[in-house]
Amino acid sequence: MAVTAKTAGFTTFRGRVACTCLAQWLPEFEAAAQRLGLITGELDITQLTGDADASGGTHERGGAFDIWETIQKLVELAIEMGAAAWIRTRAQGFKPHTHGVLNGCPHNAPARYQVAAYLAGFNGLGKGGRGRRETAQPRTLRTWREGIAWARAQHGTTPTTEEDDMTPDQDAMLRRLDERMLKLMKPVEETHGLVRGVAKAIPTIQRWIGYLMPAAQRQEESLTVLRAQLAAAAATADPSVKADLERLAADLDAVIERA
Repeated sequence: MAVTAKTAGFTTFRGRVACTCLAQWLPEFEAAAQRLGLITGELDITQLTGDADASGGTHERGGAFDIWETIQKLVELAIEMGAAAWIRTRAQGFKPHTHGVLNGCPHNAPARYQVAAYLAGFNGLGKGGRGRRETAQPRTLRTWREGIAWARAQHGTTPTTEEDDMTPDQDAMLRRLDERMLKLMKPVEETHGLVRGVAKAIPTIQRWIGYLMPAAQRQEESLTVLRAQLAAAAATADPSVKADLERLAADLDAVIERA
């Protein structure tokens, strides 16, 4: 199921579908870049949430962004603000741009392996994002929320009512929600690749992927619904795909048990 601005946890940013995390982070990143003189106007965004073939699915569920600017200091700023980020080049097979993935974003499951690759010292490309090692030392990375706080602190500002009308209690609640979604998304991520693996065999299975990304409070229920639908599909499936569905159901049982 394609993500739209009406999908829970998503909105639009300058006319593009974006998860709510990106919609909060990008203006702060842009403002910090302007203060540092790295850009003079708006960021030149080429992709937020989408399915461009060259992106390999990393933008399908949020948390990932592409901008046309290829300024190393801008990449370094993105990293300081909680994004695993790299300049993608023609030599790597891309039209030059900067690609980034927010750390701590509960929507970024398809791209989260790139954050892990960055932390391990790799370039986020190739199998598991570990196509080339950039450093032998493990790296650290703020979450995107910590990145916003860091950028504001560098400028000596705190949120005003206009910038952020959340009370401390509301902010703490959102942080707990982020943590809960990240915890729940870990087992969901284990099944994400499995579902994609059989999607080509059964066209209607694409709609089941939507069950993997609902609001946190409905996550366990959604996994159970997905399991029931897999059982129903296996009961009537063509023999050529029945074994795959039964294997997927067994794997999902294990995930539900740990969720």
